[in-house]
Amino acid sequence: GGYTDGQPDPTLIVAVSSTHLFVRNRLEGQDGPKTGLLQRPLPVAFADPVTLVYDDDGQRILGPLTHARTVSMAVSPSDSHWIAVTGWPSVDNNKGDESVFLTIDAGKTWHNATGNLRDASGVVGKVR
Repeated sequence: GGYTDGQPDPTLIVAVSSTHLFVRNRLEGQDGPKTGLLQRPLPVAFADPVTLVYDDDGQRILGPLTHARTVSMAVSPSDSHWIAVTGWPSVDNNKGDESVFLTIDAGKTWHNATGNLRDASGVVGKVR
């Protein structure tokens, strides 16, 4: 639950994968069935997380591991249509552009909101 368009929304679910945003709220799906999650593409594909495997004895095989989570999401507490995402472009290296993207319509459109975030925040490395 949460809020959608300023109104309480007990049906609200917002989730993210490395390639898609998933949304269920009281307003989405007005033109069709209001069941299930709507799947909308993210503006860029983020890296897939590294998955640790198990050996035959059920023990985790630990090896070089760079990241467990590759995408971060923040949802406005007053309106679930406002969502920001950022993430790692790769788990193989620390190269690639990193940006912060914002949607104000639950993922129908995306805007690169990075701007001068690195300069304004004083971040030396990547903006995440």
